[in-house]
Amino acid sequence: MGIESEIRELYSSIDVFMRESRFEECNDLLRSVEVPSAPTPILVGYLRILYPARDKVPYWSEFLANVREELAQRNEDAEKILQGL
Repeated sequence: MGIESEIRELYSSIDVFMRESRFEECNDLLRSVEVPSAPTPILVGYLRILYPARDKVPYWSEFLANVREELAQRNEDAEKILQGL
């Protein structure tokens, strides 16, 4: 499966959770992500799609911090990539 189809699947699943106010499941999903092994577009995808619900997903802020740290370790421009978050 290519990265584009992974992102589409991710967005579709989370969209259902959010429309049904299943924020605990969104939180559990974020906690299950292995940040060091996940591709950057997937990590950013999680953050962006869950951004509107960040106040209802307790782990979102910690996940953002973990992603920021991981991007720095990858020598990627975290500030530019995560702009707006």
